[in-house]
Amino acid sequence: MRANANVILSERVWDNLHTFLKDERLPESCMAELTRLGFLERGLLTDVGQSLLAAYIEPVGYVQLILNDAGVLRHAAAWIDQDKKSSVAQIVDGDIAISSYRPAEFPVVMIDLLDIGPRRIAHPPAEVTVPKEWVLELLESTDAGLDGRLAREIGASWPEACNAMYDGDWKLWFVYSRSAKEAQQIRASVCVLDTSSGYFSIVSNGDAAIIRPATTLQVWCALAEVIAPAT
Repeated sequence: MRANANVILSERVWDNLHTFLKDERLPESCMAELTRLGFLERGLLTDVGQSLLAAYIEPVGYVQLILNDAGVLRHAAAWIDQDKKSSVAQIVDGDIAISSYRPAEFPVVMIDLLDIGPRRIAHPPAEVTVPKEWVLELLESTDAGLDGRLAREIGASWPEACNAMYDGDWKLWFVYSRSAKEAQQIRASVCVLDTSSGYFSIVSNGDAAIIRPATTLQVWCALAEVIAPAT
């Protein structure tokens, strides 16, 4: 999926742009930098900036992605406007990559970001329960011991998935959506462990997390259900 427009900014410049779009005052040096980068002209947002950030400026929906790709942490946030256009911000090596997409393209963007595609179906159709804390910690950590303990726990039921995790062939991701105006109210969420030996859905149950094999179709349908209210 090719973005309609995209640019990579330092985190500092993104913060300054965010401050400007909230109509808060910026130092002259920051305004000058945003002008030099093509976002502002005579103190106003340029057409290029408007095109890139249209959905960010007037969103109706918001989607957040947290992903641990075998120890490489990635985050992305998306804003979707009433015309179903989207602005997506990804953290890439400490910088912020901002992209805009045409109406209704966001679901395909998510397929690309998460590399959703054909996987084998893990057998047997059992379930494994682990502390929910393990999953939450692993989403935000590069500590190999954390994925090791999860690999050991699933190994009795799905040894191939266990081996894949030890080989660094795994992703753990969490996606949630909410209204753009209700920051504290999550509408829906989905958490998935992706290995070469199959997908596994992870569902919270109090302080526990239940892990079950899932098909590609089940993963896509669960993700679509989460992002649909925002898109």
